[in-house]
Amino acid sequence: MIDTHCHLCDKRFDQDREQAIARARQAGVRAFVEIAYAPAIVEKALALAALHPTLFLCVGVHPSESGRVPYDYLDALADHTGHARVVAIGETG
Repeated sequence: MIDTHCHLCDKRFDQDREQAIARARQAGVRAFVEIAYAPAIVEKALALAALHPTLFLCVGVHPSESGRVPYDYLDALADHTGHARVVAIGETG
């Protein structure tokens, strides 16, 4: 089983992120796709992926975040797609 849409970098997991990942693995989840829906999430997600070889990223800008993201972020977003752990572009409305 693959969790294709998770938000493990959300601050709600700050107290038990590793335990949540462990619980998911015990329940049969073998891989995760973290949704990095804003620039601030991408760096945190890449760091988490560096710790977990079965965690991958979907990068993008959620419509609710679009007013806070500068237009030139499109260049950074394109750069992120070249990272080996980025497997999708999404959350683009």
